[in-house]
Amino acid sequence: MLQLNGRRRAAALLSGAVLASMTAGAAHPAAQRDARERHVIVSVADKDDKPVPGLTVRDFTIREDGVAREIMAVAPAAPPSHMILLVDDSQVTQPLTIELRAGIKGFLRQVLADRRETAIRLATFGDRPTTRAEFTTSLPSLTAAVDRITPRPGAGGVLLEAIFESCRDLRKQAAVQPVIVAFVEEHGPEFSNETHSRIADALKEVGAALWTVVLQDQTLGGQDRSQEIRERTRVLSEVTVDSGGLNTTFLSRQGIEPAFAEVAAKLTNRYDVTFARPASYTPPSRINIEIRDRALRLAAPRWAAP
Repeated sequence: MLQLNGRRRAAALLSGAVLASMTAGAAHPAAQRDARERHVIVSVADKDDKPVPGLTVRDFTIREDGVAREIMAVAPAAPPSHMILLVDDSQVTQPLTIELRAGIKGFLRQVLADRRETAIRLATFGDRPTTRAEFTTSLPSLTAAVDRITPRPGAGGVLLEAIFESCRDLRKQAAVQPVIVAFVEEHGPEFSNETHSRIADALKEVGAALWTVVLQDQTLGGQDRSQEIRERTRVLSEVTVDSGGLNTTFLSRQGIEPAFAEVAAKLTNRYDVTFARPASYTPPSRINIEIRDRALRLAAPRWAAP
């Protein structure tokens, strides 16, 4: 009898321990929910390339590796913690100095107007990547650095090297949702040894979106079709879009200021889309975000967040 009572007591104690463990786990539903949440930053523009306000959960769909995900919230995105502005100062930009400086200054004013949390670095990539102003939220400091940008005689561009080094430095900064914006004169030569796949991997690793502003001046004749140029073209087209950015092109130097203004407006009016991803041992590789209104233009990453 004593032995039976002892067994009953042991069973009761075990049941109590199991119940306590289950209760403790159930006491933290928020923690369990947060473990499933993922965030993706997107930009939406109308047919006139103006940002579209007021979008909600009902306006988006998300699939990862073809599997539909539950969208939990849509809200205005916080500004990126860090941004790097890369400017082509190779010889081919010699006629663009006045318009380029004006366009960059306007861009900086828009980005920093109400969002001074973003630390911006200004760098150029004619001949070699060169930092002109280190990460700062000071508009006067950045503006002064812009005034010192002068095309380098005889220099070609190394855009891909500049992007690769930027990703390395953003990783050191532990940047959150970082952005790289690059201005390129497309008819200038490219001398980088990097490939588009290496650039894609670097952007993926740091979680950066690449936005490009590209001058395609038709008066300058044909473009060199070297391997370096082909790699740069794939970065400007494929990699930019896959990273969640856009490639904004224009045809004359008069388009520099409007192009920079358009990019700044989109970057400062993005959405943070929160969705649920079930726990899995195999993380997805691709994400497909769509907007239900097909008349709108969506910029969203195609690489699934880790």
